[in-house]
Amino acid sequence: MKKIVRFILVILIITMCTPQAALAVSNYTDDFIPISPSPDDYYLSYIQGDVGVEKNLTATPTDSIVYVDGVQKNFQAYNVDGNNYLKLRDLAYTLSGSPKQFDVVWDSQNGTINLLRNQPYTVVGGEMTGKGSSAVTPVETGARIILDSQEVSLFAYIIEGNNYFKLRDIAEIFDFNVTWDGTNNAIIIHTSESYSADYNIQIDRATDELLDNYISFHEYINDEDGARLIIRTDTEIKDFAFISVDYDNAGDKLFFLAGDTLFSVDELSPEKPFVVKLMIPGSVPAYGISFVDENGVERYYTINLSGRGEEEGPPYILLEFENGNSK
Repeated sequence: MKKIVRFILVILIITMCTPQAALAVSNYTDDFIPISPSPDDYYLSYIQGDVGVEKNLTATPTDSIVYVDGVQKNFQAYNVDGNNYLKLRDLAYTLSGSPKQFDVVWDSQNGTINLLRNQPYTVVGGEMTGKGSSAVTPVETGARIILDSQEVSLFAYIIEGNNYFKLRDIAEIFDFNVTWDGTNNAIIIHTSESYSADYNIQIDRATDELLDNYISFHEYINDEDGARLIIRTDTEIKDFAFISVDYDNAGDKLFFLAGDTLFSVDELSPEKPFVVKLMIPGSVPAYGISFVDENGVERYYTINLSGRGEEEGPPYILLEFENGNSK
């Protein structure tokens, strides 16, 4: 028995000393920069069509179509780290006269951007003009944001001399709804609807045609020989994680348990989905996802075979489970 144990230990030491990580990554092109690779699992971060460590943010003009209450608008918009940023004054200009109108006032003396609810926008000139044609480096704004006399925390960038805000942040504070149409690469704004953080999470095969709709995406490779899947959502979700799933039997009931976190990101957005390559083991799920919803509740889903044929619908499905409770 001791000889067998010593033999196994020798094999493990030899395996650990072999540069398997380098061999695993060497199959890729020079565009791939691995982050903390291991022999079997490694994480790749896709930025603007290239793969690499996110050292500097880049603002890329988005080619997404923007509709406001059914009418197409030509916004000057940029994609920064998977999120759409619009020029603040363009948005205020477009929504003026709608139920969710607001004004923008720059206070140069105090260095503040003042946002006023339910006020028609005051035109200053230059709204809805120009269209970015190349990627630029965004600079985080140092201006304080005041909403109806109350300071609020909103993240914004200065891009080519103008303030750009994350569209969903503005939608939330002024209570209009934003949805993402991945099929038509369209951003849809509804001023007659309240902001909604309802979660519509989909899983499907990550075809090249489908991935062409996105500027960037996250990817985790769990099994080189597995199926390549895409997980996308129509609204931002926080603390997203790809996890292993364990299970236990209690009589005739099956309990699912969240296992190890294999990949995580602070935020998964509609514009920057998650792609995973894995092998679906069979009828009992071995992998899943988790995220924190708007109420601070952590939610869990297993990744399952749907049992449907190619003509009937997606061959995979996400099923929600209560961590540690029988289903």
